[in-house]
Amino acid sequence: MSTLSSLTWEGNSKAMFDKMISTAPAFMRDKALKKFADWTAEKSLTTITEALIEQHVTETLPPQFRGMVLGQLASLKS
Repeated sequence: MSTLSSLTWEGNSKAMFDKMISTAPAFMRDKALKKFADWTAEKSLTTITEALIEQHVTETLPPQFRGMVLGQLASLKS
């Protein structure tokens, strides 16, 4: 699992990440954090962009939640 603290965040990607995690129910947030860390490790990512946050949502969230989360993230894009 990659360490989130070692990632470089571009634009408003960190704010988008925080919003993405906060949309998960409290009991699922640890799992959401792990899923994101694993996803970044699998892709060997060290720099996170706003587009990568959207890509993660699209690739990993169930279809019924994607639109809601992407809508909330859209207002944070720089």
